[in-house]
Amino acid sequence: MAAKRKILEIGHGGTPLGMDFRKFVEVVPSHIEYHGIDSCFITPRAAIEPFRMPTALEERIFEAEKFHYELKPDNVELYRMDGKRIMFPSSTFDEIHMHYLLSDPILRHANGDSIPQILRETKRVLKDDGVLIVSDLRLPYLFDEEPQETFIPRMLEAAGFSVTYDEGELKKATAFYGFIEGNTKVIALLQGDINDRLMLLARKE
Repeated sequence: MAAKRKILEIGHGGTPLGMDFRKFVEVVPSHIEYHGIDSCFITPRAAIEPFRMPTALEERIFEAEKFHYELKPDNVELYRMDGKRIMFPSSTFDEIHMHYLLSDPILRHANGDSIPQILRETKRVLKDDGVLIVSDLRLPYLFDEEPQETFIPRMLEAAGFSVTYDEGELKKATAFYGFIEGNTKVIALLQGDINDRLMLLARKE
């Protein structure tokens, strides 16, 4: 039996690869082993509600956690984990996804070393022949001094990745999915408007 393809998504946001969690569990192929981590996942609802209402992102993550506990899928796992300290052995994953993560203003501005730390950990847990798929918005935040279309590749290259924008490579890297329909993040990656989305693939140098 062939080994399962191991996928990590950093910052799953309660929607694995852009899908409703229940739908994702129904359609994810058996040959894929999905692992999703999110730092927002670290704070439980009970610790938030006495002080404030959960954000929309936190609500999505709490719902995903609930359904994950109820459904107990064999090949889908969610973790309360910070991308700056990924608790997996080196060279674990065939593919790693980051969608709308590297442009996060908190990562870019609140702690200047957060993105380099995340990318160092990403490179560590990615297999030597693995791929990193990144999709993000081209448009910079108002207070960003550097456009994301130069900032993100620069960060990836500084972390030791080689970067390509080749559409054929991107499609080849995601061809194994077999459940593109309804997968908003992958659709955005492969079919999105290139005028407002940054789409790239990176490999370890």
